[in-house]
Amino acid sequence: MRISSVEVYGNRFVKADEIVRKAGIFPGDNALEVSLEKAYKGIMEISRIRRAWVSRAIPTKVRIKVEERVPIALVKWKDGIVYEVDREGVLMKLSPPSEGSIPDLPIISWRGRSGEPPARLIKDGVKALEEISSASPSFASWISEVDVSDPDVLSVRTMWEDCKILMDPKEIRRSVVRAERLLSLIGDVELLDLTHEDRAIVKRKAGKR
Repeated sequence: MRISSVEVYGNRFVKADEIVRKAGIFPGDNALEVSLEKAYKGIMEISRIRRAWVSRAIPTKVRIKVEERVPIALVKWKDGIVYEVDREGVLMKLSPPSEGSIPDLPIISWRGRSGEPPARLIKDGVKALEEISSASPSFASWISEVDVSDPDVLSVRTMWEDCKILMDPKEIRRSVVRAERLLSLIGDVELLDLTHEDRAIVKRKAGKR
């Protein structure tokens, strides 16, 4: 009895051929010798796969369902290589659709980028982005970069007017609300420092009053 087909579901970024190859199950294989557990372990070696299910539809048909990791930010690796990162802080190589271009996602950065990015800093950046998005999805959509170099100050840069905003990492939600209100009232801001609870420091762009 031979495997008649291997079907893949749920994939968007990872090609079905790669998933089948990692599973190690192919049409024509002896159905009695196929190990679903081994296939599962092989699939989970793909960094972009978060969860996977391997089952038999009929004795000769194998179905593979996957749940892929969804990138929420970018991280610059050593030698200038860019990786995507998901909400769990897992790094992934750029997906095939993104080859030759950089996805429209915020960058998690810190001073001294050479060498292997520290896992803690990446997770700090992911946590900050998650909190910002929870406080205001519209504000989060304008973020181009979060700098987590300083554990006491979160530096956020926006695509909107290229404004740099300094926040207290412990008061991100409150800072987002303040930033939205102040930017809507003032505009043309180069730097907005919200690290002080009782005041905001505003630096207008050159030539603006």
